[in-house]
Amino acid sequence: MFLIGVFIHVVFLISIFDIYFKSPIVKNIKPHTPNHDALADRLVLFVVDGLRAESFLNHSTMSYLRSVGNSNGRWGISHTRVPTESRPGHVAIIAGFYEDPSAVVKGWKENPVDFDSLFNQSSYTWCWGAYDIIDIFSKDQSINSHIFHSKFDPYDQTFSSDKNTTLLDRWVFDKVQSLFENAKVDENLNKKLLDKKIIFFLHLLGTDTSGHTHKPKTKNFITTLQHVDEGIKNIEQLIRDFYNNDGKTTFLMTSDHGMTDWGSHGTGDDHETKTPYVLWGAGVKQVESDEKHFDVETNSMILEHRYDLNQADLTPLMASFLSIPVPVNSIVIISLYLGSTKAGSSRHFKRK
Repeated sequence: MFLIGVFIHVVFLISIFDIYFKSPIVKNIKPHTPNHDALADRLVLFVVDGLRAESFLNHSTMSYLRSVGNSNGRWGISHTRVPTESRPGHVAIIAGFYEDPSAVVKGWKENPVDFDSLFNQSSYTWCWGAYDIIDIFSKDQSINSHIFHSKFDPYDQTFSSDKNTTLLDRWVFDKVQSLFENAKVDENLNKKLLDKKIIFFLHLLGTDTSGHTHKPKTKNFITTLQHVDEGIKNIEQLIRDFYNNDGKTTFLMTSDHGMTDWGSHGTGDDHETKTPYVLWGAGVKQVESDEKHFDVETNSMILEHRYDLNQADLTPLMASFLSIPVPVNSIVIISLYLGSTKAGSSRHFKRK
């Protein structure tokens, strides 16, 4: 009887790992090429690491992005899943699925199973940020030769916690500016930048680092948010100037996960699972109603511009703007809502 009991317990233990630690990725799936016209030639994705919805929606710190969401853009809450860590959050945003827990044995750093992403489906992608995030999507250059990246080591003493956390984001903003300056003298680079179906990905780590070190709501954290807000505004203008305001660029700001008041993340607290997003630029349908009402759950954000979604919804949404195949492992289908917008029930997207 003892051996039978041990056997049953072993079977139960193995079954748990087989069910919950089995990769959701299905192999040998062919991407589906969309047949609709692209709404944009390029997309700029800003992921503000560790930015919770409360810090954006209930405070006036990020004034530029808030004004965009309330005027010519859309905003909302992107609901994440546990574990609220950087790797699974970025995988959900860029690949469209929620990674299995087996990735934890790699410390959320390596890919236990290769998967498709928006970057794979683009003509060209430029990435800037911390190496442990950038490497998730660009490690195998023999396959991803169209993905260009610049990455830094966030553990380098240059960015140590006793220094200003805005240095992490300043590094990214400076690299983006250098790219477009180089394009003025580099014909090959200029040609690539003028192509269609391209993506720019900016991983902004300063907020996460500041949240861990100084905690949200502190002066240092607020300073970091203001720096990010101003930096995004400048990058938007830089890109618009380079493309002569051709109206073919879509911008998206969001976050991989939130953060608690005591500077932690990883579990299912609302501050960790609710992240903000702001969408604006080419293809973003404007609110047609003249009526504007403040959302009672926020500080002066316009209700008619709000649409909440799940984090993985962002992947097919971005793919639809560029008219590129949705990554084959994506678990969500989302399409543009082309109907009229009515006050009090504004919805930009229609989920299928």
